[in-house]
Amino acid sequence: MQQTSPIARRAPSLERRQRNDIDSRCVVECCQTITDLENYILAELKAFKIVVGIIKRALEKVTQLINIQNGSRNLRCMMLFTTIMYQVLELIESSYTTLDEESERHRNRSMDQSPSLLMAGLGLGDLCMDPEEQSAWSAQIILKESNQAAEVVRKIKALASVGPNLAGTDSSLGKARELCYIDLEMRFKDLANRIANRR
Repeated sequence: MQQTSPIARRAPSLERRQRNDIDSRCVVECCQTITDLENYILAELKAFKIVVGIIKRALEKVTQLINIQNGSRNLRCMMLFTTIMYQVLELIESSYTTLDEESERHRNRSMDQSPSLLMAGLGLGDLCMDPEEQSAWSAQIILKESNQAAEVVRKIKALASVGPNLAGTDSSLGKARELCYIDLEMRFKDLANRIANRR
């Protein structure tokens, strides 16, 4: 009877320990991101560039964490990714609402001002951007981030559908996990349509 060496017996255990370390680091980083995003949501930030920067960094962080989860597809991480994406959705929706409110204020203000004041806009010379153009430009940035977020949701859904790296994983469970992302997908799609059809 052939005996396996102690090194061969330790290998799976070492590999499992390394995977557990990666999964735990992913959980900790997700929790930190969730805490940061929740603080930003509570602060009700209105500065457009700051909020867009926060959204970009959150999407970059989740994308990095998704990439390191390709090996194990740990369900703890999948659930935390979902929480982050709902927070990102809230920040994007909040940015869009703020943009709409500012556009409405500009429209109301323009009705009360003389034509010479309306020509002022932002910028210098030929690079001048009036409030309406700036609003359209900001809406395009929000749309871009919304589409990027929808792509991240698709990546999470793909990982969740495969499921954890366990022997004998039931494929029907993968389908059930996919269904958990329908709400997020539909809400990002609806938001993108609203921005794209904005007047």
